Amino acid sequence: MKVLLVFSVDHDWSTHRVLDWCYSFNIKPIIIDSSELDLFITSVTIDQDQNSFKIDYKNESISSDDLIGYWYRRSSPLEIEKWKFKDLTPEFFEFVVQELRYFNSGFFHLLKKIKGINNLNSAVMDKTKALLLAKEHGIKIPSTHYVTNSKRFAEILASGKTYITKPIYNMTKISTEDVNYLQYTELVDPNEVPNVEAIFPTLLQEQINKQLELRVFYLDEKIYPMAIFSQEAQQTSLDFRRYLSDRPNRTVPYYIDDNLKSKIIKLMNDLELNSGSLDFILSDEDELVFLEVNPVGQFGMVSGPCNYYLEKKIVEYFMN
Repeated sequence: MKVLLVFSVDHDWSTHRVLDWCYSFNIKPIIIDSSELDLFITSVTIDQDQNSFKIDYKNESISSDDLIGYWYRRSSPLEIEKWKFKDLTPEFFEFVVQELRYFNSGFFHLLKKIKGINNLNSAVMDKTKALLLAKEHGIKIPSTHYVTNSKRFAEILASGKTYITKPIYNMTKISTEDVNYLQYTELVDPNEVPNVEAIFPTLLQEQINKQLELRVFYLDEKIYPMAIFSQEAQQTSLDFRRYLSDRPNRTVPYYIDDNLKSKIIKLMNDLELNSGSLDFILSDEDELVFLEVNPVGQFGMVSGPCNYYLEKKIVEYFMN
């Protein structure tokens, strides 16, 4: 039986839909879920003479010759934060972190010999790099500043334009005992300039008046766009991720012309990504403006409403 190696976590429902299609095509998925400490790979054996490797996982031994490929969704063979290092000195903790990091890196290097979708090293995208490359390929981007000085911060806001701020890295859930905090896109108040000389690195991006937003799923140089009518509700007008559960934004398939498709393909090739979710804005001037790409972004929200059957297409990618 054909075997597909899947790196994910149990609560990701898009993964489960892909697994359903695996079974439909008589493909056996091996799910490496490191959300629990007892579910990681127990051994990796490299046979240099045969140019192959073997993975021991749970009670199974998987040869690279049996694999039709791997899909990196949201996990890794060993997750650093799952280990308990509270009693270690900072220096030894850093040593252990690097040991695990390079184990992961080396393992994914082994997987390069087989067909794959993304990997651990491409799971987080440098937003600055993506914006600069998009501009190089002729894709419009917002005016963007990274500021570490309050004087410069004030100068930018004094330009008369409206600016937003959002994480330079990614949205991260920060939890207390009874509250979860998330970092959405927010408007910057020009009257709230920090009263200190040096400030923590902050992203300022010119706000673009938009007609709608686009989530574009990309897989193997094929593009699946969806329009999100986020402006229909005040709660989602600045950031559609402030979802309205009682009256969700309308979402429909969207047409992107061949010129932009070609530019997106070149951008993703330069970023060394063969899959990902790209976000665009359609401005009031009818221009599509690129915001960012998330290599492991949600695609179920695109698949269902647009009848793209993306979960099936992911499995079919490994069958061709």
